[in-house]
Amino acid sequence: MMAKMVFVSDVASFAICPRIVYNRRVLGIYCDSTLWQALGSFEHEVRRRFYSILRRLPNLEELTQNALFQIARRSIEETHPYALLNYAYPYSLENFKDNIADRLAREVEKLNSKDNLPYLLEYSLSSTNLGLTGRIDCVYKTPEGFYPLDFKVCKKPLESLPHELQIVAYAMLMEEKLNCSVKFGVILYTLDEHFLIVKTSDKHRGNVTETICLIKHMLEKNKKPDIEIPRPECFSCHYGMFCIQEILK
Repeated sequence: MMAKMVFVSDVASFAICPRIVYNRRVLGIYCDSTLWQALGSFEHEVRRRFYSILRRLPNLEELTQNALFQIARRSIEETHPYALLNYAYPYSLENFKDNIADRLAREVEKLNSKDNLPYLLEYSLSSTNLGLTGRIDCVYKTPEGFYPLDFKVCKKPLESLPHELQIVAYAMLMEEKLNCSVKFGVILYTLDEHFLIVKTSDKHRGNVTETICLIKHMLEKNKKPDIEIPRPECFSCHYGMFCIQEILK
């Protein structure tokens, strides 16, 4: 029987709390999207459409910021029905849509070449050697090599280690698939437009490998993580109620 693959998102979730992965992958508990998860899915789709349009344009370097803004709005309007169908937003998105368009226009207003656009978008990768699978938001190609970029629709948190391990896991997948060395990855926190460069250090690589092994063991043995609950973060976690119910029984 083939061992279960570990998702790259599992690596980040496990670093936050192993029980998130246990509830989702072992118990099969899938919660409805939170507000920010829904907004994140919406913005990811907008960005995929936006950069796909820019890659097809012959005169990117001649576009004004207003033209970029209009392309961003077009991408947003094309995404809106998709969002309503898949995530059933219960409120108006107008302010959020305007903010996305402004951010996208600022991100690319200094572009002077298609070389500065993503080389690959929504790139899916799997490795039986690593036991890992995932989909990278963007892959960039430079004269020095490739690097992954992951969007996070939030402000940069005080503790970014889970996101750092996630981007390094993407880099490790890229190295195997593209037969190259990936020295760093980038996380873009879109709400405060903060770029975090993460080096693929031996320490981070070791943490990713260890986390994959721990998750695979948990999945194969259906073993509940031995951690103390409740913790302060339990009360903001959408799986928190399932863990806390154990204490109340």
